[in-house]
Amino acid sequence: GRYAPITLGKAKQLLADAEGFIAVHPNGIGSTWNGGLCCGQAMNDDVDDVGFTAALLDRLARDLCVDERRVYATGMSNGAIISYFLASKLSDRIAAIAPVGGPMGTGKQWFSWIHIEDLVEALLLAIKRKSMKGVFNM
Repeated sequence: GRYAPITLGKAKQLLADAEGFIAVHPNGIGSTWNGGLCCGQAMNDDVDDVGFTAALLDRLARDLCVDERRVYATGMSNGAIISYFLASKLSDRIAAIAPVGGPMGTGKQWFSWIHIEDLVEALLLAIKRKSMKGVFNM
């Protein structure tokens, strides 16, 4: 027989159903998100995607049983960009992000996490440089 292609959204929903968590995957205006410095129609029209997301989180908390300490954001490409932007603008509401294939904006945002590649590189540097001692803020 033929197999229907599975979309990323459908895959996330199947996982959410199997593991018992809520998955929400809204679409941006013109399939774009306003990640501050990027991208497309959402940025050009100055769409308030941070405000939209905050309102969406409010509604989900009101209508569903949501553990507000365990809210995560992810996305690919422009979705990754909005994930970073949401993390910087809604850090009191987003516990963690998992961006895929998108830059971190201007690099001026402050985040309380670090990319695993950066952490590995920092640890390798500390191993190679015997002179590094003490506490380092990564």
